[in-house]
Amino acid sequence: MENASKHHKTFLKYFSKVDNDVIHQPTKFELKNQLLQRETKKINLIRG
Repeated sequence: MENASKHHKTFLKYFSKVDNDVIHQPTKFELKNQLLQRETKKINLIRG
C-alpha cells in the first residue's frame, strides 16, 4: 500500500506541473493571435 500512495503523490505532482504549464503558457493559437494583432497595429500605424 505504501508504494501506491508514493505513486499517487508522483502522479499528483506531475499533474499539478502540467496544470501550471497549461495555465502559464499561452497556447500557440493565442501567440499567433498576439503576433497578428501586433502586425496589424504596425500596418495601421504605417498607413495612418
